[in-house]
Amino acid sequence: MKIGFVTPSISRKGGGLLDAVRRIAQELLLLGEDVVVYSCEDEYSREDAALWRPVPLCLFATIGPSRLGYSAPLRKAVLEADHDVLLTNGMWHYLSAVAVQWHSRTGRPYMVNPHGMLQPWALAHSGLRKKVAAALYENRHLRNASCIRVLGEAEANAVREYGLTNPLCVIPNGVDLPLTQSKERNTPWPKTSLPPENKVILFLGRIHPKKNIPELLEAWRLVLSQPDPALQNWMLVIAGWDELQHEKKLKEQCQKLDLAKHVHFAGPLHGTAKTSAYANASAFILPSLSEGLPMTVLEAWSHELPTLITSECNLPEAFAANAAIKIGADRLSIAEALRSFITMSENERSEIARRGRQLAEMKFSWPAIAREMLQVLRWLNGDCVHPRSLTADSVASEPADRSPRLS
Repeated sequence: MKIGFVTPSISRKGGGLLDAVRRIAQELLLLGEDVVVYSCEDEYSREDAALWRPVPLCLFATIGPSRLGYSAPLRKAVLEADHDVLLTNGMWHYLSAVAVQWHSRTGRPYMVNPHGMLQPWALAHSGLRKKVAAALYENRHLRNASCIRVLGEAEANAVREYGLTNPLCVIPNGVDLPLTQSKERNTPWPKTSLPPENKVILFLGRIHPKKNIPELLEAWRLVLSQPDPALQNWMLVIAGWDELQHEKKLKEQCQKLDLAKHVHFAGPLHGTAKTSAYANASAFILPSLSEGLPMTVLEAWSHELPTLITSECNLPEAFAANAAIKIGADRLSIAEALRSFITMSENERSEIARRGRQLAEMKFSWPAIAREMLQVLRWLNGDCVHPRSLTADSVASEPADRSPRLS
């Protein structure tokens, strides 16, 4: 099958999309499918293109606002390509309009992968811009999709609440499992040093308002205000890619809260630096307000780290399996969970970490996820019916109508 991927970025600037799209594309190629990826160039795409090998990449320059991603050459390349099916990734981007045009020209199916961008918080953030985009092209992109891939039940509910009736398939993100669980203490935080006796609670992800880091900092201040000797060797490390100049605000907040000695900003971590950070941390925390299915939690599990996450991370199976500690999104509940975690025994923490690793192994391996994706793509192409990943309300026995439909 000839499969085309369109994604806003193939670089680290895409955040979780880098691994989520890359690994599906690579695994489909390993399964013998003909895969091509179309994307926009940015300052890191040439460097990060090596991570995608051997997947063919078609990268194009853009004009205008980078967030929009307008590229006439990219549009031309996609419209002239001979693909059986197209997979779009993300929303609120010119690529959505390109997919609609490709569908109108070819009559062939495409799958939308929103990656959490239809969650209520995500819709409300920059709400006016998204309402304009929805009216111009995004609603048509969604309604014309032959299938919408969701990462879990919460995202499926968000899609239905948006008013969409397309067939849905539930296919989570995946993770590459480290072959060994080495806890050797390297230097995980480049350009700085932390005392070797420190135990690190790691946040790793985009430095963005939806990650709820201000509440985490307020919670950390509450935790440290307790006269408990067990707290003295704990450090909060915040690592990730800054967006919207949010990191500057967080650093100012740390100064006001007198947390400078207890919080370290590590900057973006990639490759071996990111792996070392996971290997040297004692726990992972994600107090997010909105996620599709966060890659960083899966990565933390794969490195056998105990995790503290909100319900908004959309991993209910983690709580059902006691593979993560549930935290609220406000400072008081985050602080309570942190205190409880720090006062646990090492055996209790290790058991949570072990269950997280086990869950990653059982449910989130990339080869298994790619096979599920291929079943759905074959269904879209008319080669099979009723893949296991289709949700109960996706009752169509045939792929969605391939003829263009007006929004």
